[in-house]
Amino acid sequence: MKVVVVEDSSWMRDLLVRSIDALPNVRVVGVATDERQAVELIVRTRPGCVVINLNLADGSGLDTIRAARLQGFSGGARLLTFGEIHREYVAMGESLGFVGYYDKATDLERLKSDIACEASARAAGRGSD
Repeated sequence: MKVVVVEDSSWMRDLLVRSIDALPNVRVVGVATDERQAVELIVRTRPGCVVINLNLADGSGLDTIRAARLQGFSGGARLLTFGEIHREYVAMGESLGFVGYYDKATDLERLKSDIACEASARAAGRGSD
């Protein structure tokens, strides 16, 4: 399964890429640090999953996925935060097709497990990239 990582913190971005790229049946096909780069990359690479930070330096992960959806992106999205996510963001995320919400400080293992499970299901023929 192809994955795009959108994170403006370089150390977190590097950690995510290393962790996710090491999973079976998963390949990180690109990284972006801002909303414009992310939308362009998502539309061009058509990943099965986007792992994206809620708060980007120039916008939000929610707005980025909304823009990508308007340009045809149909894959899953997983939202990263620091701390508990507010209910209004969950509601907005659900309307945009987010499939998971993760605290960067405590949920990296759960994120990896969820991506690995999705990739395994797709590799077994129950889904595509």
